[in-house]
Amino acid sequence: MVDIIRFLTNVFSIDVCAYAYAIMSNYYQFVLHANEEALAACSNEDIYTPWSKIYPL
Repeated sequence: MVDIIRFLTNVFSIDVCAYAYAIMSNYYQFVLHANEEALAACSNEDIYTPWSKIYPL
């Protein structure tokens, strides 16, 4: 699970601020921060390349 979250945070330019594990073993809550400064500095190619890792053509 941790590896998936790390991968997705790199692809979508988000930061995990906090997370919580609840009483149920299959329930997680995350507080996310959209890194708008990093996204604004990206070119179209910078955005396409990570997305293509998840949604290949």
